[in-house]
Amino acid sequence: MTKQTALVTAGTAGIGLETALGLAEAGYAVTVVGRDAERGAHAVERIDALASAHPAR
Repeated sequence: MTKQTALVTAGTAGIGLETALGLAEAGYAVTVVGRDAERGAHAVERIDALASAHPAR
């Protein structure tokens, strides 16, 4: 089985972050791009928490 990868631009807040979270929950490996490093770190924490709770099937 191959794990799909998603790249989400503006993925550190708002609809971009919600999209990234939804993709992570669906089992995608998610990469987010944004301009603010602090928001990026927060987004990664949230995505990692979801990915750990919902491993890819």
